Amino acid sequence: LTKYDLPIHAADRPRKKRYALAPELRDDFFEFLRLEYLRNHPQPHVAARNYTAIIFQAEIGARSSELLAIRLEGESSDIDEVNGRIRLYGKGKPYSGKRLRFVPLTPLAIEVLSPFQKFFKPLFPKSPDSDYLFLSKNGVRLTSFAYWKMFQRIVKRAIEFGLPLPKDVRPHDLSRTFATNEYQKNPLAY
Repeated sequence: LTKYDLPIHAADRPRKKRYALAPELRDDFFEFLRLEYLRNHPQPHVAARNYTAIIFQAEIGARSSELLAIRLEGESSDIDEVNGRIRLYGKGKPYSGKRLRFVPLTPLAIEVLSPFQKFFKPLFPKSPDSDYLFLSKNGVRLTSFAYWKMFQRIVKRAIEFGLPLPKDVRPHDLSRTFATNEYQKNPLAY
């Protein structure tokens, strides 16, 4: 028998588990990042970037691709500090381009963004991609794969530290956490 004789149907495929962190666990994860991860990372600007990215994704509900496409500087800046919102380019339909949406910035997101923008972002090397908010160590735009790998390393350290996080939690679960917690706060808004 070959795989073509007995095909796997979509309904029979094993699915990855999906998680939404409870508010208490999310807050414990944030505290781990702030008190343990930031202090012990050998490169403070990289640690600050990772911390800011995780906080942003969990606070504004952005997908990884939306998060990594945020521009901070120049004419095409996506962050509107005056109105307290951020412009995200999300999933679109085929042949329609990206879907534009505006998301309010939470007080925590603003509080984390300000020192990152002022003190840590200038420490990354200048490049044509420098207007993006999240850059790699080389100064180019951070890729989804690099962000995913970084997130996995941080989750592993958090589990070793004693946080009860699932081993296979993914960055997208942060946006799921945001959506679930917002829905639980105000179910009539959806």
